[in-house]
Amino acid sequence: MYTVTWYRPARGVTLEAANSVLWSQDTITVAPDGGGATVCYEASVRLRGLLRPFDPLLAVTFPKVARRAAAGLADRLRGGP
Repeated sequence: MYTVTWYRPARGVTLEAANSVLWSQDTITVAPDGGGATVCYEASVRLRGLLRPFDPLLAVTFPKVARRAAAGLADRLRGGP
């Protein structure tokens, strides 16, 4: 479950989630850009507990997951399925 830790209407939101395995923070900001808007999505993920030493492996695999997520978000913002 995510917790909203920062919110500004029409500007952005920061969400945090944690469980026994990982902690994540996602910040989505929106800025006017001509006739539309620029959306910036930043994500931080860290392993917790005994898995913490494996953070470097997560750093290798996370960019691939992030690229897929960014492509899906861009598609939705363009009105895709």
